[in-house]
Amino acid sequence: MEHMMSSIGSVELAQRARVVAVAKEFVGTPYHHEGRLKGIGIDCATIIAEVFERAGVVPHIDLPPYSPMWHVSRDEERYTEFIRRFAQEVTGLRGPLPGDIVCWKFHRCFAHGAIVVDWPTVIHAFINIGCVEDDALKNQVLAIVSERVPTQGQPRPMKVFSYWRDA
Repeated sequence: MEHMMSSIGSVELAQRARVVAVAKEFVGTPYHHEGRLKGIGIDCATIIAEVFERAGVVPHIDLPPYSPMWHVSRDEERYTEFIRRFAQEVTGLRGPLPGDIVCWKFHRCFAHGAIVVDWPTVIHAFINIGCVEDDALKNQVLAIVSERVPTQGQPRPMKVFSYWRDA
């Protein structure tokens, strides 16, 4: 990863560092569905919108109302559609870099995301836990499919998205 980071321009490095710094400010914020207030309440979609906005990377991102359980019975990729409004999916062999967004598939679609600090360290907001800094490879909820689906027990599908156009 150091080689990949050394080829990034100074503006992008500063933006990535700012995204990570702002994300760290949210750690400890309680979980609240559709919440957008640091220290008061946040969820896994709103933290991404708030962090990128507060870091000065994107303008305000409006999120339409959404059910906390939409991903259980629907196939629509609503979560990644929201992410694609300002980021693109990383293709090829490049792994997650600081400031990137990782999304995991829960039930029928990709429905949970986090901001990369330094892979596998991420910051995300999870129901009953709140906003935490976490190890995405050691957290079994993120790493292994636990739902009663045909892929139960296998590695959880994950996608990486980046605001920066070099993805």
